[in-house]
Amino acid sequence: MAATNHDLAELVVGRFRQDLYYRLHVCRSPAPLRERRADIALSSTISGTAREERPVTSAVMRRLERYDWPGNVRELENLVERLSVCAQGHVIELADLPAISSRCTTAHSRQAR
Repeated sequence: MAATNHDLAELVVGRFRQDLYYRLHVCRSPAPLRERRADIALSSTISGTAREERPVTSAVMRRLERYDWPGNVRELENLVERLSVCAQGHVIELADLPAISSRCTTAHSRQAR
């Protein structure tokens, strides 16, 4: 998984390796994560480095779907890594999440109530 705010197709001419571009260009999603909240629900488990899958509670999933994701995919990727290392139990609970609720979208959080 990779993210950038540059048009890599334009950078291939002289500034970006063409072979790396084609390796990364398998599946492109032009919209930021906050506009693709349904994609968050695709991962209802957290996989750690030991490949142990841990289920996520529905409350955690709702919180993640309401979050603004200012760091886009990189922020989600970092959160998954953090939860895989730091969460205490077998199931990921709200208590395992860092304080992300303060950046929930107002419109989306109204709909979730």
